[in-house]
Amino acid sequence: MRLTRVSRDDAVLISRVEIAESVAERMRGLLGRSALDQGSGMLIAPCRSIHTWCMQFSLDLIFVSSDLHVTRVVRDVRPFRAVLGGRDAWGVIEVEHGWLDEAAVRAGDRLIFQDS
Repeated sequence: MRLTRVSRDDAVLISRVEIAESVAERMRGLLGRSALDQGSGMLIAPCRSIHTWCMQFSLDLIFVSSDLHVTRVVRDVRPFRAVLGGRDAWGVIEVEHGWLDEAAVRAGDRLIFQDS
């Protein structure tokens, strides 16, 4: 699993993003974790939908297209839910609910991934 950070317009949005690329990493996702640090997240790609079965905390989700445009933002996804990203979704960035300002990222924004 590699690490990166996510920016928009030269402002770092998420300082530490784990990238789940293998099938096993994508299937495991954040399951088994009790929390995420503020400023941390996980990119699961390719992925058009997620579930929060057995999660221990709520998530904010940022679905992105393959060219890293935000296609959908879903806030406060509680445990035992399923969320579809839409037909243009290629991946999803998961962060713990509440720390990422609602104005920080919106559908249509283009994100930049930079090696940490």
